[in-house]
Formats: sequence, structure tokens, C-alpha cells
Amino acid sequence: MDLVVGASQSTVKSLVSKLGSLLAQEYALIRGVRGDIQYISDELCSMQAFLTNLGTGDEDHDAQIQDWAKQIRDIAYDIEDCVDDFAHRLPGFPATVAAAAAAAAPPSTYGVRDPDPGKIGGRSAGEAAYLAAENQVSGCQLVGVKEPVGMADAISDLERWVKDPNKARRVLSLVGFGGVGKTTIAMALYRKFGEGFVSEKHGQSIKELAETYFNQLIRRKIIRAVEHSSNGKVKTCQVHDMVLEYIISKSSEENFITVVGGHWLMPTPRNKFGIVQVLDLQGCKGFKKHHVKAISKMLLVKFLNLRRTDIKELPSKIGRLKHLETLDIRETNVRELPDSIVQLEKISDILGGNKHTRETLKLPQEIGKKPMKSLRILSGIEIVGGSSGMPDLHEYTGLKKLTIYKLNIQEKDPSFKTFVSSIEYLGGCSLKTLSIDDQASDLLNSLDSLTSPPKYLTGLELHGMLTKFPQWIQQLSDLSKLTLSMTVLRTDTIELLSKLPSLFSLTFSFSAAKEVPYFGDILHKNKSDSEGEIVVPDGGFEALKLLRFATPVLPLLIFSEKAMPVVGRLEMSFKVLEGVFGMDNLAGLQEVHLRVSDKAGKFTRSTLARLVKQARKSAKAPRVVVDEYYDGFK
Repeated sequence: MDLVVGASQSTVKSLVSKLGSLLAQEYALIRGVRGDIQYISDELCSMQAFLTNLGTGDEDHDAQIQDWAKQIRDIAYDIEDCVDDFAHRLPGFPATVAAAAAAAAPPSTYGVRDPDPGKIGGRSAGEAAYLAAENQVSGCQLVGVKEPVGMADAISDLERWVKDPNKARRVLSLVGFGGVGKTTIAMALYRKFGEGFVSEKHGQSIKELAETYFNQLIRRKIIRAVEHSSNGKVKTCQVHDMVLEYIISKSSEENFITVVGGHWLMPTPRNKFGIVQVLDLQGCKGFKKHHVKAISKMLLVKFLNLRRTDIKELPSKIGRLKHLETLDIRETNVRELPDSIVQLEKISDILGGNKHTRETLKLPQEIGKKPMKSLRILSGIEIVGGSSGMPDLHEYTGLKKLTIYKLNIQEKDPSFKTFVSSIEYLGGCSLKTLSIDDQASDLLNSLDSLTSPPKYLTGLELHGMLTKFPQWIQQLSDLSKLTLSMTVLRTDTIELLSKLPSLFSLTFSFSAAKEVPYFGDILHKNKSDSEGEIVVPDGGFEALKLLRFATPVLPLLIFSEKAMPVVGRLEMSFKVLEGVFGMDNLAGLQEVHLRVSDKAGKFTRSTLARLVKQARKSAKAPRVVVDEYYDGFK
């Protein structure tokens, strides 16, 4: 019953909020409309109060009360569809309400019986009290209801966590309910936002609050973490098969999901596609032009996931999707955003490009004229100097994550100083994650001159020809994930990084579309500056669990006696390996992953063989995995 009440209550709460928004707008002042909206809002508030009373006790409720709760839920679903359609269509008919009213059919057309609020109120005040006192049943349950729903203890914990500024700044990569490790938490989280389960609270955004709820499920063992990302956050999860069956059964009973291919399958009328709010087509193939055109007709969609599909371009009229908040086109053939994208005033997340191939997403020229100030995540883009489509990032004060796969701004370009200034400015606002891949300019080295560093960063990636280590990095007390170019790998760099209190993952890498002739000279100079070897000193790195090297040439590496005490995983990818000593000194080491180029020479392969033998004979006996990768360079 708690699931019935919870689903119904959240639906009614969302609907009351939407009606309040309608009342606040000018067209609600049209004669006869405001009173009707106010009446519906009042009735729904009464229903919400009834549901709240039902959810406060531990008692089981009789069939009639359960039926009332389900009817309220179904009516709320239908009214919400009408309200969304009404709110979307009305601005197009300023002279009359008739057209919008006709578009938003009354709930009676859906064949739903409207329960009598008065009768519900009477029952909840009188007989419900009797049920609570005399008719409690404490039977065995498959899932403890109090813990997953929240209740008193959970609310107390959440209140404490909300007030903790350190937790409020965390950025998670998440996975939600689904099969065993096959559904990403991030997708489930985005769905929650699109379906309106989570409402904003003062001081917290919807995403931050939803992440808090998810963390609670992890801590209470309702969800079990299976895989963690490189920053230590949960990447995939699973639930027990019996629990999954229970979730599916209850969700289907509440008319919340339809399981395709199972006995819950129900036909979905085509006229319902217009009110779709979440469209997840990840991995689908066979996109045609008419499919792309159909997307632009889903006017109420909030979440659109086309990742890993074979779509080649977005619809030119995507600007019609006024409610769109999240657009995921990663690992697709979409290389450019249409100009109409700037019309999306609610868009918060744009995810594009390909992290592995470094394919980029080109921003439209219109973005230089009309900034998209609602953006919170902008990922996979390219920024080229002298382009009229280059955005002025000073306007994006709400940006939390910025990922640039291609940066090409020469120092003589007028936009060079503007870009550096914008990074400094955003670092003092809300920016938490910054990733820049600069293979063609000297902008990365200019970051060392920042007078006010982005001290709130939790994730930082600097790829490319970085030769000057930004000294301000050692001030980033919240930094948990750091990726730097191999071009700054020196003993003194390691010593500075060892003082970062929150650093969980440290990566040194170098990758380029083509070989860089002076890369070897830079590594040789770094090794000379470090007296011929890279030494990881004693102490420090109190939180570091993952250490990675991904580079054509890995210089001689030595771990001191008490180096990196809690590192659990060591990853190395290389074409040339000069040697690794002191691996036994890594007290917490559990896994070693070694990837060697198919073009590696005899010396490297013999060095690798000795390293593997030493690791397997170690007293700590870490798990050793050796793999070979295809190297496209000669």
C-alpha cells in the first residue's frame, strides 16, 4: 500500500505545482479560466492531504481505500496530460481559450470515475483512525518498506546531509534500477527528473537531491554497487532477482511501467506519443529521416537519449521542444547542432562527441548571439578561435561540467585571453568538472597564470601539450579525479600532488591524432630533471585508490617504501616500458592491469615479463591482467 500511496502522492504533488504555475501566468486571468484552475487545484490539494494521511501509519488499508488511492493516481495522470497540452498550446491562441480547451480533453473522456473528495475526507478522518488502532497487521514483507521509502529516520539523515556543504558539492556518475549492471545510474537519474519524482528544495537542485536519495538506497543496501568509475563513484548496480521481480510487479500494478515481451504488455495508442516526456533510444539502429522528423513533434519531451544510435543529424526544428532539458547524442554521427537549439530555454544538459575517438560536436553560430544560460553540462564540444560561433563562457554562470574535446585558439587570437578569463570566472561560480584537450595551441600552459584558480573543482582533465604544471592544482582540496598529460610527469609533480586530501584517481596520459615529433624530447627532459627516474615519495596520497598511466613511453618508475598506502588498482598502458620497481611497497594493491602495444619491442616485452613475474610472486599477490592493444602508429 505504501507504494500505491507514494506513487499517487508524488503524481498529485507534481500536478498541484503545475496548476500553481498556470495560475501565476497571464492567460489564467482570462475570464472563467482562473476560477476553474483554482477549483481543480483545491480539489487536488484535498486529495494530496488524504494520501498524506494514508502514508503516515503502518496499517494495512481495506480494498475501498486502496481503490480510492488508485483512482486519484489515474485521474492525476490524465489531468497532468491535459494541463501539459493546455500550457503548450495556449500561447498559440491568445485570442481564445476554446482551442486549447478542446485540445485538453476533460478527465471524463478517459473513462475514469472521479472519487468523491468529501467521502474520501470523511473516511480518512473517521474510519481510517479505526483501522490504524484496531486493524494493524505486521506480516512478513519481501522488502522492508520503511527503508526504501524513507520515513522518519531517513528524513532525519537527509536533513543532516543536505546541510553538509561537502556532500552538496559531489558529482556522481550513477546507475538506476534495471538488470544486472546493464542500466546506468545516470540514465535512471535523468528519467527521474523527466518524470517529476523529485522536486527542488531550497539550496539543492533536482539532480543534487536525487543523488542524495540514490546514495541513501546504496547505504541501506537496497541497491548493491557492482562497478565503480575512476572517481570512485558508483557506475553500475544491481538488485536481487526477487527484488527486481517485486519492483516490476508493483510498478506494473501502479500503471507506472509496461514490460515489453512479458505478460504485462499493453498496447500504447499512437495519440499518446505526443505527451511523451522521456524518450530513451540508446543503441537503436536504423534511423530514417521520418524518424528524425517525428522527434520534433514530441513537444513535451524532457529527456532525449540518442546515444550510440546511427542518427546523422538532429531535426532542424528541435527548437520546438520547449520542455527539453537533457539531450544525449554521444557516440553518434551528429557533428553539429542546429541553429534552433538556442531556442531551448530549459535545456540543461547537452552531451555530444565521442570520448574514445575524440570526435567533437560543433556549436551553432547562433550561440554567439543568444547564450544558452540554462546549461549545466556541456560535453564533447570543439572551440576554435576566430569562429563566430564561439560562445562567451562568461554568460554560463550555472555551468557545472565543461568538456572540450578539441581546442584550437592561438595566443594572438583576440578570443585567447577571453577564453582563459572565462575559465577563471566560471571557476568562481559553479564549475565542478573541467576537461580540456588542447593539441594545437599553447592555452593549457596559460592556465598556470590564473590569479583566481577554480578551487571548487572535483574533476580536472588537461590533455595535450602541457609543459607547465599549474601550481594552483595543489590548492584544490575537493579534487577527487585528476588527469594530466604525460608531459608534466616529474618527481616534483608527484610530490605536489601527494598533498591533495581528496584525490581518489590520478591519471597520466598522452594521446594524439598523430605522432608528435618532440614528445620524446619532452619526456627525456622531464626524466633528466628527475635524475633519470620518476620517484613516488613516501607518505601522502591518503585517499588515492586508482593510479593510471597511458602513454607511448613509460619512463623508469620507482615506488618508495611507504608510497601510496591505499592504492588498490594500478593500470599501465604503453609501447615502451623502461621499468617499474618497488611495486611491493604498495600496501593496498589488489589489481594490476598492463596493456602493451602490438608494436612493442623485445626489451619492453622482456621487461613486462619480469614485472608480471614479480607481481605474481609478491606477498600481497595482486590480481594481474595482461592485455595487448592495436597501435595505429608505426
